Amino acid sequence: MEGPTANKVQLKFFGDIGGAAGKTAGEAPLPPDATVYGLMAELAGVYGEEFRDQLFDGAGKLRDDVTVAVNSAIIDREKIRDISLNPGDIVSFFPIFPGGG
Repeated sequence: MEGPTANKVQLKFFGDIGGAAGKTAGEAPLPPDATVYGLMAELAGVYGEEFRDQLFDGAGKLRDDVTVAVNSAIIDREKIRDISLNPGDIVSFFPIFPGGG
């Protein structure tokens, strides 16, 4: 694969997660054997403490009020450390919005 997405993933940030990142979209380099959790940990180092706190609880687990999707498929939070990423994947981070009808 060549071009701007070679060995990178696309990122989409929504709600307060985007606010903490200071952007609503971006891209990140994809190291070999990358997982969703590994990417999240890497992004927390890049975007800082406020961003990390939007994603992780005090024990380093994905917060209950956050949903992560890869290529529009919601990730099972119990398997987040095992799900591999590929170049060109789109990883989206959503806070769970309160509400209802």
